[in-house]
Amino acid sequence: MQNPSLCLIPQLQPSISPHQLLRKLNLTQVAPRIYCILCESLAKSSRGYEAIEYFRDMTKKGIFVSSSVYSSFIRSFASIRDLTVIEELFKEAEERRMGYKPGQVTYASIINAYCRIGLNSKAEMVFSEMEQKGFDKCVVACSSLIVMYGNAGRIRDAVNLVAKMKQKGCQPNVWIYNSLIDMHVRVKNLR
Repeated sequence: MQNPSLCLIPQLQPSISPHQLLRKLNLTQVAPRIYCILCESLAKSSRGYEAIEYFRDMTKKGIFVSSSVYSSFIRSFASIRDLTVIEELFKEAEERRMGYKPGQVTYASIINAYCRIGLNSKAEMVFSEMEQKGFDKCVVACSSLIVMYGNAGRIRDAVNLVAKMKQKGCQPNVWIYNSLIDMHVRVKNLR
């Protein structure tokens, strides 16, 4: 026997929106995963404002929001440099109004967004907050800060962060070492 929800797909009009499709198929058991996939896909394809509508719908229906959805949103809005939405999402997550408490992935995403936009002091502030909350072994967040330090010519800060990582038992990866080599080459500081 075929899956009844899949049998409906040929009957749908080609111009139907994803939201209308969800309603028409009435996939209540798989709706949380479908919503997450839809939000992540829209956010990754720079259609963040559209994704926010589904995101709000998810939260109204009490559907669990995963860290990957928040991270996709943050990256999407960072790519178009919309800081207002990034900060609003992060604030909502922190205040738990969305039913999700930000974790290491969300913190790393907001740090990366600030670094990419060039808001160094905000990136450092969020990193400090992340460390205070116990997420102090995040290679992704450290990598973003190290690249930021390199772009700002702050080699000493980058090297100090790598030393701090090692001290806490967090091993730098190849991206971090490549960033350190790159910044030293740029300032002709090879030994």
